[in-house]
Amino acid sequence: MNKPIFLILFCLVLGTRIIAQNKSLTLNEIFQEKKFKEAEIQGLKFLTDGFSYARLWNNKIIRFNIADGVPLDTIFNGDEILDARIKDRVSDCIFSDDEQKIILICAKELIYRHSFKSEVWVYDLNTKKISRVNPKSKIKYPSFNSSGDKVAFVLENDIYYQHLSTGNIIRVTHDGRINQIINGSSDWVYEEEFMLTKAYEWSPKGDQILYLKIDESKVEEFSTLLYKEDLYPRVQTFKYPKVGCRISLVTAWNYQLKGNKTNSLNFSHLIKGDYYLPRIQWLPDNQNVCLAFLNRAQNQISYLIGNAGNGSSRLLLNKKSTNYILLGDPLVFSPDLQYFLFRDNCDGYHHLYKYNLDGKVISQLTSGVNEVTSVLYTNFLSSEVYCQRSEILGIDRKIYKVNLNNAESECLTPKPGYHEAFIDKKGRYILVSNSEFNKPPEFWVLDSLGAFVAKLESNEKLLNIMKEYNLSMVEHQVISNRNGDSLNSIMIKPLDFSPNKKYPVLMYVYGAPGKQEVLNKWNSFRYYWWFQFLAQNGYIIFLVDNRGTPGRGDLFLKLTHRQLGRLELEDQVDAALFLRTKTYVDTARIGIFGWSYGGFMSSLGIFKYGNIFRAAVAGAPVSNWRWYDCVYAERYMGSEVENKQAYLDCSLVNLTYGLKGSFLLIHGLADDNVHFQHSAELMNSLIINNKQFDSALYPNSKHSIANEMSAYHLFTKITQFIYEKI
Repeated sequence: MNKPIFLILFCLVLGTRIIAQNKSLTLNEIFQEKKFKEAEIQGLKFLTDGFSYARLWNNKIIRFNIADGVPLDTIFNGDEILDARIKDRVSDCIFSDDEQKIILICAKELIYRHSFKSEVWVYDLNTKKISRVNPKSKIKYPSFNSSGDKVAFVLENDIYYQHLSTGNIIRVTHDGRINQIINGSSDWVYEEEFMLTKAYEWSPKGDQILYLKIDESKVEEFSTLLYKEDLYPRVQTFKYPKVGCRISLVTAWNYQLKGNKTNSLNFSHLIKGDYYLPRIQWLPDNQNVCLAFLNRAQNQISYLIGNAGNGSSRLLLNKKSTNYILLGDPLVFSPDLQYFLFRDNCDGYHHLYKYNLDGKVISQLTSGVNEVTSVLYTNFLSSEVYCQRSEILGIDRKIYKVNLNNAESECLTPKPGYHEAFIDKKGRYILVSNSEFNKPPEFWVLDSLGAFVAKLESNEKLLNIMKEYNLSMVEHQVISNRNGDSLNSIMIKPLDFSPNKKYPVLMYVYGAPGKQEVLNKWNSFRYYWWFQFLAQNGYIIFLVDNRGTPGRGDLFLKLTHRQLGRLELEDQVDAALFLRTKTYVDTARIGIFGWSYGGFMSSLGIFKYGNIFRAAVAGAPVSNWRWYDCVYAERYMGSEVENKQAYLDCSLVNLTYGLKGSFLLIHGLADDNVHFQHSAELMNSLIINNKQFDSALYPNSKHSIANEMSAYHLFTKITQFIYEKI
């Protein structure tokens, strides 16, 4: 097609809809209007009455009948608020154990990817009164104790709790300092890599608080600039440990409310060298705790049992690996402390095991190639554990119930697709979500036997909208790489697809170890609507999960260890070569796009295989693993001292000389994850090698560049580049 004409058509699509038999998508609808957002079940809680659930809905907490979904009453109405000082909508809610009080989260202020601070209010269902927790400022991670008469929280790196009857606030820790000492919450790297934000736990009886103290005083700082129309840009500085650099010193402490006593847990006789302490939990006896330690290389995990009162500790379980260990689900201890459940990979696949408290295996509860991907709930009264398992070459997820005594297993969700589940505390009801490649999620309730109870949400509104538009099917297929390994892939073809025509192809890649994009799940690859938009405008979309993806056993998952970018790129190139065998593919017009690790991959592709990839779009790429955080980089690459050549081999800044095609580099200047340093150094290298490239930089934007106007601008830019270059 003549490119000037093509660009005119593109501009028309951006501004208006092309009227045909059905509507055509526009970037405005996708990124600004967010017209196609699917419905979710937010803030649902099964209530102890056994026949109802509560759900946060449109700034209200409404009680529904489980059997038929009929609203019974409104527990809390945020639009008819009892205190005029609450001006923001409620974004989340937490019930006390007795369901007589509710924590209300309002006015969220994002800190990093997962962490935030907010206004916190407590609503009393008996008195109908509402009061603010810590009225003077926003706080982090509020939680009730078991009796519901106190709320703990974190404020400016210290832990506090508030008596709800009097409003009195007690300060638990006193040494919290910004960029120095953190109590009860995590630092940047623990949040990003271990998904740890709240780093304290009430004891089962609510009389103690177990918490982590993170000393990051010796960790190197990183700064970003924020441009807020001030005379000078504002500097945001935080601690960020890079490869080979110092990491935080993390210790565990216990606070007893009675007597206001604090003591540390002693583990120095068991844990040596640099370590990570990403998980803490109470045992059912209210006296002992379990701590999970990873050594810095992350090839050994140690679980310790500690006495919260006197601080003593002993080794419970120690596991070693020849490569690396991923932090899994918390251990699940039986109420009588006779055994615990552990998701282990003794036979190369992750399965459930029963261990005694001497760290010895009692029995294996699951087996086979269908891995247990997460442990959901354990009902010790009925001797059953609920878990999620992978199926169909890892692309499906099903919910299973497993007997703790005889290991009998039952699939509760036989339908195809991706299933997730939430189970109430007494194990009576299961909230299940199910979606597929071409089907938005629906939500229903099952009883403990797996029998259908009620459908809560079918996304009918979105389905009706979808009927108005020209949409292509997401097609799954299994292809092979040069070694004969089976790889999951998906393709989205233009609606008017004809095998007798030639089409340009945009390959989407992520490719990171432990991350799966090809799942039989609605929009598992995040860009469904934009890909549909491109397909409507004549492009084939293709993506493949390379070696290193989960759900298929440890061997497949860990092949990429200590050599990031090598095998992954081989598989992406083999996928491109597979496409070139198809008569309907314009072999001269194959491009590749990725973000973050995917930006690293798309850059590798264009730098090394410019004869295959005509153009590449790289968003926030890691250009040198030395500059990324040590937890991630050292887990998958080892230390730079031990694996120096591999670090050099996959450094993008050493490969820019090979650029042949068109290259678009994108980065947010306030990215706290993959710092702009990566793109700055990459730009320097491209300039030194006299390689022309396009770039788009977004001031004040973080890693995802996700706000409405930035996203619209970003994908308009990327789309124009694709139309011009591919």
